[in-house]
Amino acid sequence: VLEGSALGGKVIRKAVLQQGGDLAGLSFLDPYGDALAVRWRAFLAVVGREADIDPMVAGARAAFAYAESCLAQEAAVV
Repeated sequence: VLEGSALGGKVIRKAVLQQGGDLAGLSFLDPYGDALAVRWRAFLAVVGREADIDPMVAGARAAFAYAESCLAQEAAVV
């Protein structure tokens, strides 16, 4: 959740390009450019060294559950 969106953005950009889409206005999907792999490894090193993983996992699950509930409420309105 903390940095994974940068990886997901790369996947989304690739899919858009494969479908012939235009990346204009989608630069936020590639915030680190060519430095993505380096930044990701640095992030993992800090997490591995400094973080208590259990609360991080609980927080990520809670964030996704909240997002899911918001989307479900929105879908019920439509």
